[in-house]
Amino acid sequence: MARLEAWMDGVVDGPDRRQELSELASQLGGQLEWLDPRNGEVKLACGDEALLVTAWIELLPGNRLRLLLSSREGMSTGAQVTAAALEVILQGLLDIAKGSTVRFRSDRDGPLLKPQGIAIPAAPPMD
Repeated sequence: MARLEAWMDGVVDGPDRRQELSELASQLGGQLEWLDPRNGEVKLACGDEALLVTAWIELLPGNRLRLLLSSREGMSTGAQVTAAALEVILQGLLDIAKGSTVRFRSDRDGPLLKPQGIAIPAAPPMD
């Protein structure tokens, strides 16, 4: 089961942004459904086999956005369809949220977001 995540900075919430997010979902063939005031969900049929990819959008304080994609595609094969969906959605978000940046991508940076400003000690020497 594929699970990919991305975090963005500089995504300002508001009625216009929510409308832009809904329009982006429509352009991708889905419909954005707001689950609560800050969390939305879009279901997309992706790739040649119409793989169901679910995208959750979380609008966070501090003008941040968290994007989580999930599908039944295997991670052992690289989850190429899900990764392609992540790429398309991120590009759409960057286009509508001018000046925003992608701070973290699990397909690029590893499975866990590492806290900023915290030193991670080196592994002890193996003798």
